[in-house]
Amino acid sequence: MRSPELLQSHLAVSPSLLRKLAARQRAPAVEQQAQPDTPTVDMPPASTARNPSEPDRTATTQHRRVDAAKPPRPTHYWTWRLLADRFTFEECSEIRGIDEATILSHLSRAADEGFAIAAEWFLSDEQVAAIGPLVEANPPEQLRGVVEQLPPDLRYEHVALFLKCRANSSP
Repeated sequence: MRSPELLQSHLAVSPSLLRKLAARQRAPAVEQQAQPDTPTVDMPPASTARNPSEPDRTATTQHRRVDAAKPPRPTHYWTWRLLADRFTFEECSEIRGIDEATILSHLSRAADEGFAIAAEWFLSDEQVAAIGPLVEANPPEQLRGVVEQLPPDLRYEHVALFLKCRANSSP
């Protein structure tokens, strides 16, 4: 991971968030492990030399294994991963540089792909309490009518994602 100084020079994030990012070194428990049959490639560790034209005399001969067959993750995965790793909605927005509507869209796509989403990631306890009874009393086909009965800070996307959370958590 890059040093906090490098991150701060490229990103406009708060010092407390930089400390939290620097403290995170492992993927969340939900990260899938590579299959044993998947081909891998040995790669030397990244050079730490100050001048790229000079050889790095401190590098060891150890190699790290990189999964060569694993395709890059889609952008919504990284939004989901931050929230799954217990970053707040606001921190996720700041880290990714995206707005609320984009985060909700990313979570919706992640839920469609079967990733576990918690309503608490994007709704306050009061908002969950407001949505729950209305969703129980109305069928999903009448979702637009439910939204009209909610406080102004809740939109259609909140209710739709709330329903996906409930559907994915049901046995």
